[in-house]
Amino acid sequence: MNKILLKLRELVWPLLEVDDNSEVSDQNLTAECEASEVQTIIKIEEENLDLALQLQGKIYQEEEDRRKGTESKAALFIGSLSLANTIVIGANTLIWGKDIPNGVIKISVLISVILAIYTLRTVWFSIKVLERGIYHVLGNDDINIPGDKNKFKREILLIFFKIIKGNEDIINMKVSNLVMAQEYYKRAMFVICLYAFMVFYFCFFL
Repeated sequence: MNKILLKLRELVWPLLEVDDNSEVSDQNLTAECEASEVQTIIKIEEENLDLALQLQGKIYQEEEDRRKGTESKAALFIGSLSLANTIVIGANTLIWGKDIPNGVIKISVLISVILAIYTLRTVWFSIKVLERGIYHVLGNDDINIPGDKNKFKREILLIFFKIIKGNEDIINMKVSNLVMAQEYYKRAMFVICLYAFMVFYFCFFL
């Protein structure tokens, strides 16, 4: 019975796991990276530095693409829901302008309220995706490093490692919030479709 209720609640009001407190602390990041830097310096041989730089650059770009893709989807959710809600508001005038029973109007209001709740939840999580947070990027100062060729490569490797490691939590948090936004977006779309069929029925068959 509890499992059925849980599935029903998840169907109507999803509560996926989102760690709102997973902000990256610069002090913790520095402490974690210092230990990892030693291992990296010891493990990477001179002849493998070029390959390691290439792989790190690829990983960095993949993480950037994942972040940008997540933010693009969140912005798309906000834009499409804004348009959909405008259409629903216009459809309300079609129903309320006809001589129909009060029960139909009450159902229309109820569906509009449910849609508004799902819309707000979608927009809320989408905005959390678009929040910048503590995000690390490669800057001019990071590549202004003295030393010979191999020392330069090692320093760049460590900087890439810090950036990727430092952005890991914030990107994962963005993805989790996008999952939540997507779940509520799907439910909002279902409510809009239900509302559209109701408007069609009462406009053409009553």
